[in-house]
Amino acid sequence: NKNVAIYGDDYRYCTFVTGGLRSFVGNHVDHYMQVNGRAIVHVLVTVFLALPKSMWRVFNSLLLGSFVYFGSRIVIKDNDALLQNIACPTLLCSGILALDIHVTRQSVYWLTGALNYVYPVGLLMLYWYLLEHNGNKIITAIASFLSAATTEQNAMMTVGLSFLYLAYNFRQWKDKKSLAVNFGLSIAGMCTVLLAPSVLVRYGLENKTTPFMNLLRSNVKSQWVRFFAARYVVFYQVVFIAVSCLFMLSYRSMLNRKERAFAYVLSVYAIAETALIIMLSRQESNVMTPDRLLKISVISVYYVVLSSFNVYVLFRHRPVENYYIPLFALILYIGSQVMMIVSPVWGARNELCGIFMLSLCSSFYAAHINLSEGAGLMKAGLILICIVVSAASLSNVSKTIAGYAENIQVEHANIALIGQYKENGGVGELYQYKLIDESYGWSMPYYSRYHEVYYKVRYGLPKELNIRWVDYAR
Repeated sequence: NKNVAIYGDDYRYCTFVTGGLRSFVGNHVDHYMQVNGRAIVHVLVTVFLALPKSMWRVFNSLLLGSFVYFGSRIVIKDNDALLQNIACPTLLCSGILALDIHVTRQSVYWLTGALNYVYPVGLLMLYWYLLEHNGNKIITAIASFLSAATTEQNAMMTVGLSFLYLAYNFRQWKDKKSLAVNFGLSIAGMCTVLLAPSVLVRYGLENKTTPFMNLLRSNVKSQWVRFFAARYVVFYQVVFIAVSCLFMLSYRSMLNRKERAFAYVLSVYAIAETALIIMLSRQESNVMTPDRLLKISVISVYYVVLSSFNVYVLFRHRPVENYYIPLFALILYIGSQVMMIVSPVWGARNELCGIFMLSLCSSFYAAHINLSEGAGLMKAGLILICIVVSAASLSNVSKTIAGYAENIQVEHANIALIGQYKENGGVGELYQYKLIDESYGWSMPYYSRYHEVYYKVRYGLPKELNIRWVDYAR
């Protein structure tokens, strides 16, 4: 967060706060009516852009930390085992650090993106924590509305979570009343996003360029392929498979003979499945050959079978109190992606919700591995997973830190050049540098005339000014 600069839509939202309160309100009303239904999110975006950058950096770090804290408290309720208590936050923290730059440059390490993707997940985790621990009813109700009134994906997940807890506690009349209120408020929050006038405006414009059924087929195919074969999900897939197998084997004494045999088969096949996932990710391509289609189908089937079997074991044998958490997380993941199959704009950032839910599932299985059965082997397996996961995630985040640290030099140099240009009377062209590494930034002005217009507004430059973008001279 320390070296994240201003990118893409940040330049436009900076202009929302330059004309006083009336202009601020008018800009947001117009934006809600014509452009986007994420009203609360974009108010926060403009507020943080008006504040010192350090405020957003601290806030974003707290949001990422809240995923680890609330996720751990959702997963671990009454578990005094030290190893599992360490493994759970380790996997959750590693899940953040291991995020691929293709995902983070569009979401986590970009102010507008973070408030559109990290902030909603932070609210969702707070709401889930309150539901799981019977938190204050008024605070829980407020959290249900605010979580749903963020983005389309988070709205679907919040409504889904509210419904799941209502259905699970249906026989308990005392809980059912407050849970029904939460469900209603989450629907109301979702409506503020999905029924905004701008949604109909955008749908009318975008449906003219891409017929709805073509869009639907394209998005379903794209999401399916990316989730099971994209480079940025390999880490999470492999970790999930490893802890899932360790979890079901740790409870093998609870299983009958057929269930135990099936668990062994799934565990043995996990080796081949992992190799196939890694191989496909290294051959990432938009061309769908029959061979590639077959491999992705095999991965998909195994993944569904493994997930279903673990959920079956949890619901039939109930080895832990909160046995429903993995099922809820997987349902929420599916809901978040269903919300995107009708969207004309889809990217790696839209996988962030799914990645977080997958990390939550993995941490649950790690936290509830039965160490009393084959204790030495189970402990060794869990420790090995934690070591490998930590090493891989730290290696990944070190590259991200270095990339943004290098690129921040460009922003400092550009601001200095703008200062010199103004001191010289604003005569001639303005030279500005391009990023050193394009991976560590998002939608720069030299790629978009739209963003360049607001770049000029941001730094008080004339509209007609010609900006010459050149490579950075080290």
